[in-house]
Amino acid sequence: MRSGAIVPALAVALACGDSTGPTSVMGAYTLQSVGGSALPYLAAQSMRMEQDTISGQILVVDVTAHVINGSLRLHGDSTYTHTATHRVTEDFFDVLHGELLDTKVTTLAPDTTLGAFAVTGTSIQLTSSDGAVTNGSHSGDTIRLVWSGVAWVYQR
Repeated sequence: MRSGAIVPALAVALACGDSTGPTSVMGAYTLQSVGGSALPYLAAQSMRMEQDTISGQILVVDVTAHVINGSLRLHGDSTYTHTATHRVTEDFFDVLHGELLDTKVTTLAPDTTLGAFAVTGTSIQLTSSDGAVTNGSHSGDTIRLVWSGVAWVYQR
């Protein structure tokens, strides 16, 4: 009789697995912040000079790119899908008169990356389909990844 009680207990223990393994982090996460700042996050900014082909005016074009949203989905087969949407704004200034002439805002289609992930303790590593590796950590419902030295924080 006693051996019958051990088998179900063993089955439950084996089914639970390692609570820090992939099953504990699986799910959908939403990007909360980048570089410690709330969204939208200024990802890049540059300026260039150009001449208007019709008027001949010399223009300064201020270009900014913002991350406006993102998501991370960790699947049960240890693969992931990462999506980020960017907004690019171009402000056209008339150099001679010092005035803003026009603003063009473009929201780019979401940039999607696919790959595999591995979890060891509280560490998580993403390897994209092109071989790029991103490291981070997880705690509770939060994942923190570091891309190019900048922390991206996601919440489930």
